[in-house]
Amino acid sequence: MSTVVATHRSDDAPAEPTCDALAPLRAALVAAATAEADGMREAAQADARRRLEEARHRADALVAEARAQGESDAAWVLAGERTLARRAARGVVLAAQRDAYERVHREALVAVRALLVDPTARDRLAELLRTRLPGATVRTLEDGGLAADTADGRSADASAEALVALALRAFDGRRLWEPA
Repeated sequence: MSTVVATHRSDDAPAEPTCDALAPLRAALVAAATAEADGMREAAQADARRRLEEARHRADALVAEARAQGESDAAWVLAGERTLARRAARGVVLAAQRDAYERVHREALVAVRALLVDPTARDRLAELLRTRLPGATVRTLEDGGLAADTADGRSADASAEALVALALRAFDGRRLWEPA
């Protein structure tokens, strides 16, 4: 498996792809994220089912009230309430999905920062940056990641946030929402 590490040049020339020297790191992140995502998916699905059931009960109660007000009014009320219930249920599902993804992102960020404390992983990342940008100055970032800059304005961002974003782009987030 290979990944593209993006670099930026001052003249906006496109970056060249490079093999990912951090494949084991990314594989560990993806495996950890997948395991966490499976658990979060199950919890989110259970929560969504519970909320959907509550929304259905609310919708049923509103429908019964509409019928009591008159059969002629019930048809349009029923349609409107079902639409509202579907929208509310969809909102619940989307909120659960967003929460799950944000949790995966936060936990992956913590894991990357923990890995960047390891001198071997940090040295491999620095070497990758120096290989990708010969003559670059590698510096430590506040989040524990690294960045590399060349005199001609090219740069590479290997911050913890950038590494997580790269790993999550390779992660198929749809698996969070698929039935087990």
